[in-house]
Amino acid sequence: MDLKTRVNFIVQKLVYNQFGNYVLQKALLVISDDRLRKEILYTIKSLQPSLMQVKHGQKVLMKLQKTYPNIFNVPSCDTMSQGSSSHMSNLS
Repeated sequence: MDLKTRVNFIVQKLVYNQFGNYVLQKALLVISDDRLRKEILYTIKSLQPSLMQVKHGQKVLMKLQKTYPNIFNVPSCDTMSQGSSSHMSNLS
């Protein structure tokens, strides 16, 4: 499995769980590989519309928006309903 596939699998397993989310947030603080950190962040961003549907998901997105405003900008309600996975192509 390539990096993107592995990250997607792990993030999908952890991000919707309150404690798994905590693990992801702590991992983002200690990861020194910028490419891995961005891959995790953009994977979470691609899940933003569904995370907005759960209370702990909203809290996590607000924290990530403060920490990584260049990735997690605050979209309007109209933008949220349309989805926000188009920024995945910005990952280099």
